Amino acid sequence: MGIVKIKVCLFSLLLSASIISFAQTKKELSKEDVKAIERLRLGYALAINIKDAESAIFSMIQIVAIAPDDTSDVFKLLGLYFEQRNYESVYLLSKKYIDKYRMSAKFLDFYAKSSELLDKNTEALIGYDKLYLLTNDSYYGYLAANAEYFLGRQKECLEHTQTLLTNKDLRNTFVTFDLGEGKTQDVVIEAALNNLKGVVLKELGRKSEAEVAFKQALKVVPDFVIASENLKRLSE
Repeated sequence: MGIVKIKVCLFSLLLSASIISFAQTKKELSKEDVKAIERLRLGYALAINIKDAESAIFSMIQIVAIAPDDTSDVFKLLGLYFEQRNYESVYLLSKKYIDKYRMSAKFLDFYAKSSELLDKNTEALIGYDKLYLLTNDSYYGYLAANAEYFLGRQKECLEHTQTLLTNKDLRNTFVTFDLGEGKTQDVVIEAALNNLKGVVLKELGRKSEAEVAFKQALKVVPDFVIASENLKRLSE
């Protein structure tokens, strides 16, 4: 196929319903809550210093449960989960706050990437489309097109890819391809888009056009492993 989607091993962190069912209205903290948060922050800081991710997450969960409106703490918790590759918790937590932070690129990045890594491509596409509208960054445009491909929307993906290839920032940003066996390759968006275009054209039976697209990808990045393999498979 030629589009490499990162696969990861997820570990389960069991959260009780009371912890993840956050109130969405502004909460006035009591003196007891403030003192509890101060103690938890000390525990969190110590856990970070001694690289104890599990304890850091536990402390931050309790802080967010007490003060769910603190944006910085929510982002810290999302970051901790993502660093530990617990993408399911990233997804569930971000989904709790999607309405509140729908205009935050940082938040949407967590939401979209965790959705993609859990094969929730419809939600990934929604997130990446919003990110592209917010940032006008072709990186997110590429990820949106990639999500369209995995949803089986070849024609939409092709149109999206062709439009993105007219942008001017295509050699300023990189996307990482998983080559297997622990190897990866960072490729500029222009080459990645041409490779994606070639894959779609091949599946639509337009092999001569696919060949042109793969060769263009290799013109931009001569050692682009995935594009080179895709070009070889055209003759098989």
